[in-house]
Amino acid sequence: MNKNTPPNIIPLKPPDAQALKSQLVQNLPATLHALLPNGFVRTGKFLIGDVSGGKGESLVVELHGAKAGLWHDFATGDGGDILDLWASVKGFDRKNQFTQLITDIQNWLGAGVPVTQPPSCKHRPNRPTQTLGEPTCIIEINEWHVILFAESF
Repeated sequence: MNKNTPPNIIPLKPPDAQALKSQLVQNLPATLHALLPNGFVRTGKFLIGDVSGGKGESLVVELHGAKAGLWHDFATGDGGDILDLWASVKGFDRKNQFTQLITDIQNWLGAGVPVTQPPSCKHRPNRPTQTLGEPTCIIEINEWHVILFAESF
């Protein structure tokens, strides 16, 4: 660390594209739903209309096996791996903006977060508990008892 790096920040290692790609594939459903929230899963594939998140089923991403993370858009002919999909959705040119692409993925995965302790919560004094009186009724639902008080309505 040099004198310009704050002491409470862990310096980022150079991004390892293969490790980041592996993390994305390991968490593929969460990754895809974050990138394309309108997509859905059917028969082991993630389906969506296109890289802009449109409705439809033209863009297909494999979720399992050796092809996990590979995608193809049957309407445009575009496709590739999860890094290509990330680049297409986020508007990066994978060839010319690879460093920015990897940094964006690394930031989404949570790298480079400050390691200082979060500020402690302000301690609130205990408030006196409210006395609700006698229960108005008790309902039994599957082994659970729900107790209702007139004041709670």
